Amino acid sequence: MRRPRSENQANGELTLFSLFAWLWAMSVIWHYLRPGHDYAVGWMDLAVVLCAILVLIRPRNCHFFLATAVAQVLVFLLGLPSSSASNHWSAHFLVSLALCLSFGLQAARGRSLGIRSDDWLRLFRPVVCLLVITIYLFAALHKLNSRYFSAHGSAPQMYLEIVGGDHLSAIAPLLPADAAFLALLPALSALIELTIPLLLLFRRTRLLAILIGMAFHVILSQRAYPYITDFPILLGAAYALFLPEAGIDRINTSLLAPWRRSRYHASSKSLIAPALLLAVIFAPAVFALPAQSSINWFTFANLKAAHWTLYAAAYVAILVFLIVKLRGGDYVSSSLVWRRAHVPLAPIIALAVFVGLSPYIGLKTAGAFTMFSQLETEGGYSNHFFMPPELQIFDYQKQVCVIETTAADIPVTAATGELLTWHRFLKLTRANPEAAITYEFKGERHELERIAEKPELAGKADLFERFYLTFQHTNWEEKTSYCD
Repeated sequence: MRRPRSENQANGELTLFSLFAWLWAMSVIWHYLRPGHDYAVGWMDLAVVLCAILVLIRPRNCHFFLATAVAQVLVFLLGLPSSSASNHWSAHFLVSLALCLSFGLQAARGRSLGIRSDDWLRLFRPVVCLLVITIYLFAALHKLNSRYFSAHGSAPQMYLEIVGGDHLSAIAPLLPADAAFLALLPALSALIELTIPLLLLFRRTRLLAILIGMAFHVILSQRAYPYITDFPILLGAAYALFLPEAGIDRINTSLLAPWRRSRYHASSKSLIAPALLLAVIFAPAVFALPAQSSINWFTFANLKAAHWTLYAAAYVAILVFLIVKLRGGDYVSSSLVWRRAHVPLAPIIALAVFVGLSPYIGLKTAGAFTMFSQLETEGGYSNHFFMPPELQIFDYQKQVCVIETTAADIPVTAATGELLTWHRFLKLTRANPEAAITYEFKGERHELERIAEKPELAGKADLFERFYLTFQHTNWEEKTSYCD
């Protein structure tokens, strides 16, 4: 027998589930339809985008939302190992996995696939919120290293130089250029990324944390790369789960009530709003999916930047509205406490912690929430302040080599000055067994006319090595990891 809907859902009002579903669907589409893709868009990618469009049209539909999450998980798994090298891909995967497993758990308990959105929300909400806090904590942890806090060449300082030299940047005229500010910038950015998750832990400071987080990411989005907004818009969706239920009621009564009383409300259930959204932002990229070279990415980047500006401005305006309107007890209803029902989903948090700790225990360094951290742990060396190389229980990072000369089809040469972990070197050689190569390993120079002459360079890797281990680019001369 069909269960009754929640009161808000029955009245056609905004619910926390529909808000999160709509924002998450937008972040999914944003992730796929962006300039600078270095891989071909396939049918699975199109399937994810189409599922997300259905969620935009029907955000209360649990099965549309589930289909999007399942498709996201499948695309991530099919894209390994490249997908696991991306920080925002890893975050998308973990959240989508939490959505899928929580749906399955709820369906198994109720012995029916027709679950209520409220029940599903109560199950996945604490898990996704803890995932966001975990990602932020690791992003801050990774930045506690000597390179990030160096007087010259730290990521925040390079960012400031890029934005300051960009005449199109909206914040360029506001940027201070004195040496004291430049010296404080690394510590300030790391402090903000540490403060946000701590504020998210407490009910009364969650709205403030979201406001700080959105402002922080709006500033970062001023960078010269248009895809920089992929991760902020993902967080914008996840932030919605931290909103108090009283905040949703306020949005319904104060912001959406006038719309419902208007004569246009009857058409709000049609495809007009989603169609306009797709036409303005996503249509240029949709038409270019079969042949990406045909699209004018500069025009698309400008459209996307305009949409991000409107998105962020509306988001911040609503947050300010809620901070002004909500009082005392209004915050109390937003409880994210884990209960017995959430215990089966704990492995997802454990997986996130494992990914975040990977650089320190000798596993992968890319896609481990190392956003622009300049963390270096390869070659038996660590530039972290209190995570020494002795913590590495795996040997994948300890041995390193340098390629001096190689065939053109291997994308690493001595000109780049790149230091490779031995595992990453083996990935290159196994993919090109017939190529000639000259490399240096353990102080010895090796020259091969065919890589296949050495069986250990052309053999097959095990599944864990093939699909999980990915590494950042590292400079041999300066021993510095490039920003990812």
